Amino acid sequence: MAEPDKRPVTLEEFLVSSLSQTDALAKLMIEKGLITREEFMQKISEERATYQKPSESHTAMNIADIFIWKRPTASCSFPS
Repeated sequence: MAEPDKRPVTLEEFLVSSLSQTDALAKLMIEKGLITREEFMQKISEERATYQKPSESHTAMNIADIFIWKRPTASCSFPS
């Protein structure tokens, strides 16, 4: 087995990797009938609400909105 690449990654590389893994898992679970697209989207809404509590920094949420929440909706497609 090859030695894993131990170079530092940029924030963008980390986010793209994380988003692609989440996207792949969600699509696989939906395709296999384990969850519906609606259940997945509802859970995202619930989880997102926990990150938007007033005690958190407004600037931090703006960054999360740009990189985590808005980007997938433009590039992800789920089966109907």
